[in-house]
Amino acid sequence: MQEICGAEHVSVAKTHLLASSRDMWPRSLIAQRGRLAAPQPEAVIWPADTEEVGKVLGLAAEFHMPIIPFGAGSGVCGGTLPVAGGWIVDVKRMNRILELNEEDGLMRVECGAMGEVLERELQRRGWTLGHFPSSILCSTVGGWVAGRSAGQCSSRYGKIEDMLRSLRWVDASGRIEDSPTWPAGFAPWSIDPLLAGSEGTLGVLCEAELIVRP
Repeated sequence: MQEICGAEHVSVAKTHLLASSRDMWPRSLIAQRGRLAAPQPEAVIWPADTEEVGKVLGLAAEFHMPIIPFGAGSGVCGGTLPVAGGWIVDVKRMNRILELNEEDGLMRVECGAMGEVLERELQRRGWTLGHFPSSILCSTVGGWVAGRSAGQCSSRYGKIEDMLRSLRWVDASGRIEDSPTWPAGFAPWSIDPLLAGSEGTLGVLCEAELIVRP
């Protein structure tokens, strides 16, 4: 893993394992206080881009190692708990706006982008995603898609799946997949409606194409 992501982006330190071993599900919070048994991962990995995610998952498949995608850990369903050990793949280094198409009102962004930081950058450029969940300060784009997030202005802009045009993700074998873009929303043959709301069980979400507004 160190050869893939660099030694500084792979950790087995107890502090990192503990911090990445739960989300905000109340039972997992209690477990971290020592009142319940708390499972922990074998390692935490911070890939830099989609290609590194693919290599990490390919290696995990070779060794039959469970993978837990991790954004900002603000979920409340226990979805990030490493109940079978495995590797935490933390995507927060993948936080760039890759493209902002002002003519079509579309943005391609990496799924580790934090919500508040992303929205501030969009507004600096004269745009908004219009997605304002209560967790915007501590959640990522990938987490929004994985949890089918709703926001304070969803009655105006829709939920995150209404803004989603296409995805790039990595499946369990390490293969990088791209969903087709469809002008009116999900393509008839797209897997996006399954990935949106999958809570990280079908693959690691890496990039999303989203509708933005002035």
